[in-house]
Amino acid sequence: MRDLGSVDALPESLDALVNAQIDALEPDARRLLRCAAVLGGSFREEVLNEVLAGEEIDVDEATRRRLDAFLEPTDDDRVRFRHAVLRDVAYEGLAFRRRRDIHLRAGLATERAAGDNPETVADLLALHYSRGQDRDRAWYFGCLAGERAMASFANVEAATNYELALEAAKRLPSVSPGDRARIWALLGDVREQAGLFAEALDAYRRASALQREDPLQTAELMLKRARARERASSYTLALRETTIGYRLAASSTDPRAEAVAASLLAFNAVIRQGQEHPRQALAVAQQAVAAAQRCDERRALARAYDVLDWGYRMTGQPERAVHGEDTLRIYEELGDLTGQAMVMNNLGAHAYFDGRWADAVELYQRACAAFQRSGNAVQAAIAGANLGELLVNQDRLTQAEPVLRDAVRVLRASGFVDGATFAEVQLARVLIGQDDLDEAVRLLTSAHDELVALRLMGSALEAALHLADCRRRLDDPVGALEILAEAEVQAGEEAEMLAAQVARVRALAQLDAGRGDDAIETLAAGVKLAREQGLDFELTLLLTARAQVLRVLGRLIDATEAKQIDEITRSLGLRAG
Repeated sequence: MRDLGSVDALPESLDALVNAQIDALEPDARRLLRCAAVLGGSFREEVLNEVLAGEEIDVDEATRRRLDAFLEPTDDDRVRFRHAVLRDVAYEGLAFRRRRDIHLRAGLATERAAGDNPETVADLLALHYSRGQDRDRAWYFGCLAGERAMASFANVEAATNYELALEAAKRLPSVSPGDRARIWALLGDVREQAGLFAEALDAYRRASALQREDPLQTAELMLKRARARERASSYTLALRETTIGYRLAASSTDPRAEAVAASLLAFNAVIRQGQEHPRQALAVAQQAVAAAQRCDERRALARAYDVLDWGYRMTGQPERAVHGEDTLRIYEELGDLTGQAMVMNNLGAHAYFDGRWADAVELYQRACAAFQRSGNAVQAAIAGANLGELLVNQDRLTQAEPVLRDAVRVLRASGFVDGATFAEVQLARVLIGQDDLDEAVRLLTSAHDELVALRLMGSALEAALHLADCRRRLDDPVGALEILAEAEVQAGEEAEMLAAQVARVRALAQLDAGRGDDAIETLAAGVKLAREQGLDFELTLLLTARAQVLRVLGRLIDATEAKQIDEITRSLGLRAG
């Protein structure tokens, strides 16, 4: 504004301002800057010099110094743009044909500069050759760069390079359908790891369309498709994919068919776990364990073991859930970091239910870190939500809130609905503790409705019991009791899993409604159930609620129970009071 004399004379946008600065350069400096923009945000000076020679641009030091406002040297003998917007605007100012020609020269110069190790710059070569329309090289380096990024768990970068390769392959008759199907499947894998479930499913579909003549490969793709659907909470369709895949594998004479069938069976159990059907999941997991052991398919065995332990716990047989260490060892021997993280997360849940909360915190944190190292932000968010639940239980609301809000953001962005609703229910509990009841009701109502639509009635009941607690706190105990009654009917057999938690909320609502004797009776049943199931945290809440009810009714509090509350409070790391 100082230079131009008035506000009215200013460019209308930042891009326009940068364009004005570029247009003010001398022609040679402007051409040099636009060539440099093709090389990216930073580049080796020797590559720039080779590109300039190919463009027949000969610039002196004075011309280069005129670009000091745009470019700067780095400590590793490279040159970089001072800001991304400078590079972007300079790049967009090139005509398409000139841009293509410079990209091709840049690719050739970069490859020569890499010498005997072009794979170290495969991602850069894939980009230059793709935009330079050298499709053979774009296919080769795109595949190579994708595989290198995938091995480093850089899933988004891997996806970008696989996409470049597949775009090049569209006009390459030399690339077979089988090769394209392989890259589409790998693209699906990295998209799924990155939490892009719809995009992963699209990639798997495209791979399937190229593999229709091979039943076993189609079956393997059905497993991948089921995995993407399960992550997106499309359980019915995921089950259909595993059923079709299992039939294809069972009908194949390929030596690998038995292992593929075992893998599909194990994932069928995973889906039933996601549907919150523990008895069905347990039955299928037992079949999958037997099938995987027959053919020594260890990944399927680990997956089935995981579901087996969950099923035993959910059906009241925690003493039989003993496969966690074996599962972790299998994944470690396979070098499967995501599998290891999954087991650590599940072991954390087991420690949580066993009342070993310090161990649970450590395992959740280890799982979260391992998921992040593997580039799987979605599963890291699930581990974070589990940790958030534990922190809420300990009444550490200020620690829990940022963990849960971050989990909700990631899970919502990925479309992982049942994971997002779980995190939102825990976040609503934080809001209840902060007396923000209106926002808690909004969050719980939305989560409950989504869970009912997904037919996840156990989780819907959990949302309903916290919603009932809100209604009770808002001086509507009758409404709270109605919510609980309706949710229990909807949950059916699955209501057993949360019966102790429901008993506490129901009893407090009964007390508020003037039904003190009913509250005492409800709490007695809840305490008995919590003791039978070994639920120390729920037992503490129930005993505390009983003390509260007795105090309101003017009756004596059991000193033995008061002592037990203190003991459990210390063992779980709960805040006093």
